[in-house]
Amino acid sequence: MPRRLAVAALLVALASPSAAHAWTDAAVRGVHATVDVEPDGTAYVTLRLTVRVHAGWLEGLELNGLDEDLVLDETAPPTAVTADGQELTPSVRVLHGGRVQLGFRGRSPRRGVTMVTLSYWTSLAHRRTAPVEGEDRVRVRWVLPGWSSGLDGPQIEVHVPEGSRLAPGQEGDLESGTETSVEPEGQATVLRWRRAHLPRTVPWAVAVDVPAEAMDVGLRGPPLVELPRPSSVAAQAEDPRPYWLGFAAWLVLMAWLKLYATRTLGQRARRAARPLVPLPVWARALLIGAAGAGGAAASLYDWRLAAGAFALVSVLATYRPAGPTAAPRLGAWRAVDARWLAAARRRGWTRWIEPIALVDATTVAGALHLAALLAVPWVWREPALPLSQTLLLSVLPLPLFVSGTRIAFPLGATETLWRLLRMCRRLRHVPDGVGLRPVMHVSTDGHMQDARVRTALEHRPDGLLRLDLAMGALPHAGGTETVPMLLILTRAGRPLEATLRERFGELVTVTSRGGRRVLRAVVIRDGDLSILGQLVEAFADCPAAPTQPRGAPAPQQTIAELPPPRAVGF
Repeated sequence: MPRRLAVAALLVALASPSAAHAWTDAAVRGVHATVDVEPDGTAYVTLRLTVRVHAGWLEGLELNGLDEDLVLDETAPPTAVTADGQELTPSVRVLHGGRVQLGFRGRSPRRGVTMVTLSYWTSLAHRRTAPVEGEDRVRVRWVLPGWSSGLDGPQIEVHVPEGSRLAPGQEGDLESGTETSVEPEGQATVLRWRRAHLPRTVPWAVAVDVPAEAMDVGLRGPPLVELPRPSSVAAQAEDPRPYWLGFAAWLVLMAWLKLYATRTLGQRARRAARPLVPLPVWARALLIGAAGAGGAAASLYDWRLAAGAFALVSVLATYRPAGPTAAPRLGAWRAVDARWLAAARRRGWTRWIEPIALVDATTVAGALHLAALLAVPWVWREPALPLSQTLLLSVLPLPLFVSGTRIAFPLGATETLWRLLRMCRRLRHVPDGVGLRPVMHVSTDGHMQDARVRTALEHRPDGLLRLDLAMGALPHAGGTETVPMLLILTRAGRPLEATLRERFGELVTVTSRGGRRVLRAVVIRDGDLSILGQLVEAFADCPAAPTQPRGAPAPQQTIAELPPPRAVGF
C-alpha cells in the first residue's frame, strides 16, 4: 500500500496539466481589450477573452502579465458565458506580479467556446505616461501581455479625451496585419487596433498622444509626487509562492526526519529498514535536499515542475516493510537493575513526544500532524489554491506518514521491558509458588537485545529450561503486531516433556535442530495468565530438578532468592 501511494503521488505530480487549463485541454484564442483613460492617469480595463475548450472541462484560468497594481472592479465581477448560453460567475484571486486566477468550482465550462469578461482599475500615471518633448501632449501607453497560445483577431480599444491621436509609429500596417482607426465619440476619442494574429508569448503595446490640457497638471511634466493608486475595499490576495516555498522546506525536513526515524527503529528492533528506492541513506538524503531545492526554485515559475520534484522527495523517503530480524549476538541474560528500570519508565512517556513520532501516522502525534497537514490546504484562505494544487499538497506527503512506521518493526528491548512490566502490574492473579523477575539479554559488546520476565518456581521440575513472559511479533498488514506470550522451553526426553504432551497437546511445539530442546508459545490475551496456573499444577506431578554439587538448585534461581516485587519494578 505505501508503494502504491508513492507511485500515485508521483504520477499525479508529473501528469497534472498547467494552472491555466487544469484537468482539461483549453486555450485562450482571442482577446478584446477596452481601456478607458481618466485625466489623472487612472485606467479602467475590460478584457473579453475567447476561451476554447477542446476536451474535458475548464477548472481554472490563470492570467499573467497584467498591470501589477490592478484592482478588480467589485461592482462588475468576472463572468463566463458558455457556448450554450449559461452564465457562470467564477471565483477570482489577484496575486502579486499582475497575476489573476479564475476558478470554476461546481459548474464548469465544457467543450466549446466560452466568453470570459474581467474588469479592473489600474494607474498608468508616470508608469506608462510621459510628456511629449516639443509638443503640448502627454503620451499614454498600455500593453497587452503575451499569451501561452497565439491569438486570432485580437483587438485593443482605447477611450481618451477629445483631440487625442495615434502616437508616431502606431499607424496601421497592412503588411504586418495591423489595422487602426480613430473615431470621435461625444466628448472622447476612440482609438482601435486590430491584428490578424498575435504570436504566442509576444506582448502588444499601443500608445496615444493626449492633449496636455486634458490631463492633470502632475502628468504634464516629470513626476514630482506619486499619485495615489486605485483603492479597493477588498484586500488583494497574497502571492502563493511563499506558501510553496514553505511547503518545500517542511517536506525536506520531514523527509530527512523519516530517514532518521526508520534507521532508529531498525536499530532498536535489529531489523533492516528497506527503502522503496534502493540507495544508501546518505545518497537519498542528498537527493532529497537537491530535489527540494529544485522544487522550491521551480515553484516560482511552474507549480507542475515543483510538484514533480516534491513527489521525488516523498518517494525517496518511502519504505517497504522491514526485513527479517537479525540473529542475536553472543551474550547473556542479566537481571534488570535500577538503570534499566528507569530507562523503561522514561520510555513509557518519551515515546509519545520523541521527534520521530511526527512522521508516523500510527502514533498520536503523527496522526494529529497528518490531520493538520491534510486540512491546511483546504482551509487556508490566502492564497486560495486551485483544486489540482490543493489535492497535490494533500497527497504528496502521505508516503512519509504511512510507510516505515512503528508497526513495521518489532519493539526494541527497552520498550519491550516497559510493556512487560506494565502487563505484570495489571495481572489479576499470579499462582502461588511463582515469582517474577525481569531480565535483559545483553550482547558481549554491551547492546541490549531483548527483555523478558523470568519465572522462579518453588518446585522446579526436571527438564524445564525456561518459563518466560515475552513479547512476540506476529505478522500483520504492513508490518508486525506485538502480543504478550508465555514461552515454555523444555529438554527433550525428560518426564516433563511427556506430561506437557499429554496435558497440553493443543500447544504448537517447535523442536530444535538437534532435537534436544522443545519450545512452546502461548499468546496471552487480556492479561489472562490462567495457563501459568495449569502449568504449575502439571509441574507438581513431575520430579524436581536435581541439585548441583554445591547445593544450589540447578539451573535457575528459586523464588526464595527473589527480592520484593517493588525492588524489581513491579
